[in-house]
Amino acid sequence: MRFKKIDPGPLSFLQPGWIAFHAAIITGVTLLGKAWEKRSRW
Repeated sequence: MRFKKIDPGPLSFLQPGWIAFHAAIITGVTLLGKAWEKRSRW
C-alpha cells in the first residue's frame, strides 16, 4: 500500500530542489554584481 505524499502548501518552497535553485541564483547574481562593479570602476 502506497501513501500519497503530503502537500506542504505554502511551505513547498522549502523543499531541497527549491533551496538548491535559489542558492544557485543568489550565487550567480552576486558574482555578476561583483564582476560588474570591477568593470565599472573609474
